[in-house]
Amino acid sequence: FLKEGRFGPYIQCGDKMKSLLPGMQMEEITPNIAKGIISLPKELGKHPVSGDIIKADTGRYGPYISDGKVNASLKGDLTPENITLEQAVELINQKRVAPKKKRTRKKKK
Repeated sequence: FLKEGRFGPYIQCGDKMKSLLPGMQMEEITPNIAKGIISLPKELGKHPVSGDIIKADTGRYGPYISDGKVNASLKGDLTPENITLEQAVELINQKRVAPKKKRTRKKKK
């Protein structure tokens, strides 16, 4: 089923639901495209250093990759369908070395 929900259009097959990829219109979804989206997450391979499995998926906030410990959003032309293992490893490595943002709370007066 192709449905419109609170977070935008999505595909539902049984209990599994997946958001459409950014920029996709409901009118352009064919059965083959729907099968590709609903079959996510897609395993890309193992991270050469950590040995963790890298997966590509789409969620509420758009397409992303994950190695179990680190998630990285896919930007630009990268999608779960076209990202390579090498590109995913590079994104994961960039995310690991990026400085962590510290959360600060405002003090009450």
